[in-house]
Amino acid sequence: MRQLPCHEIADEIEHNLSFLATSQKNVPARHRSLEAAFEHSWALLAADERRAFARLAVFRGGCEREAAVAVGQCALAVLAALGDKSLVRRAPNGRLAIHELLRQYAEASCRPTRRPGPRRRSSTPPTIWGGWRRWRRRRTMRARSRRARR
Repeated sequence: MRQLPCHEIADEIEHNLSFLATSQKNVPARHRSLEAAFEHSWALLAADERRAFARLAVFRGGCEREAAVAVGQCALAVLAALGDKSLVRRAPNGRLAIHELLRQYAEASCRPTRRPGPRRRSSTPPTIWGGWRRWRRRRTMRARSRRARR
């Protein structure tokens, strides 16, 4: 790393959060890499702060306060708490912003879990395990139902 110029180090950090890491044993685990520091900060957040921060990661370049409250689905107190913890800051133009590295971390590993939606029935006929008759019957019933509604 000592051989790399500053702009190459900055470019590498943008693509790989673990680039700046140490293997020294006398350094606390939370200080051994940027990713470890982010994970430690994440663990210290309350559940509502985690949800809001993960949702705010969709904003590249910041957002207005109203948008942050709507998308983050949080109260102003939660935004203020994230600001107190230096995770969200007010930019000079008045918009709320997350540092790009923090935003990338949140986008990559802290996404809110999505519940699986209802399974859609496939319109492709099943060709394995003898499901052909069932598929054909459902398809015929749907077509009759649509014709009856007209």
